[in-house]
Amino acid sequence: METLIGELRKAEAENRYLREQLRGRKSGGGKPDPPKGTSPAASRSSEKERAEPAETKQHTKRSKLDRIRIDREEVLKLDRATLPPDAEFKGFEDVVVQELHIRTDNVRFRKEKYYITIIGP
Repeated sequence: METLIGELRKAEAENRYLREQLRGRKSGGGKPDPPKGTSPAASRSSEKERAEPAETKQHTKRSKLDRIRIDREEVLKLDRATLPPDAEFKGFEDVVVQELHIRTDNVRFRKEKYYITIIGP
């Protein structure tokens, strides 16, 4: 009986602790405490990276167009009759449109087959 009461008290204490943690998360509190048995340093995977100031990290923004493979190119022409007579051609403006086509390519192969009749000696 005494062991059951001891286990009940232990479970109640753990329940109170978990409710406090949950209440802290709901109210926008800080990070929850790490689980028992782990050190705070072990829970941080990249502590060195977080300690570095932002100025030392090199980050350059590149254009995504440099990495996009162009599959085909189309030239869109205007009907010059709709333009005013003093309109001058100034070159092209490139616009890249990305589309994803998912389609099936099911092929039925019709193989010819032949049989040979062998007549014994």
